[in-house]
Amino acid sequence: MIEISIKGHPKRVSKAKVKKATLFFADKIMYPRLHETLIVDVIFSRKNLEADEWANCIAYPEDSQRPKVFDINVDPGLSEKKTLIIIAHEMNHVRQLAKAQLYEYERKKLCRWKDDFIDIDKVWYWFLPWEIESYGIEHGLHHLFEMSIANDPKKREVAAKIFARK
Repeated sequence: MIEISIKGHPKRVSKAKVKKATLFFADKIMYPRLHETLIVDVIFSRKNLEADEWANCIAYPEDSQRPKVFDINVDPGLSEKKTLIIIAHEMNHVRQLAKAQLYEYERKKLCRWKDDFIDIDKVWYWFLPWEIESYGIEHGLHHLFEMSIANDPKKREVAAKIFARK
């Protein structure tokens, strides 16, 4: 199973809920064979964030084609909902990087997305394909997670059927 640790102190959500959500997101977007090999630290601190960032994902080793160790840095002052949505978004980046769908070249402002090379200085952030995918899935994953832990058994039943693997 994926190894997840929570470091730092989120102000508006429990560490237990963050861990549960992170495991849930991994289970829903990754096949077990992939997420069994990963180590993810969710770090609540502004230390590794740019002034305009709420979160980021850093892979180790940074030059690996298929990294297996990740830090997800998250602003500790965000609301519970925003925190969990951001973690869903960043977990999708973990999947993209671990499957080598996304590779960021350190020395150049160049990324490989699947079979295409993209100069990130020439594409607006909101049109980067890996961001479009991550923004596209984050709210659905969060909503599904909230349904899975709801007090209403019908909501939990619906959530269990979505993404169910055969």
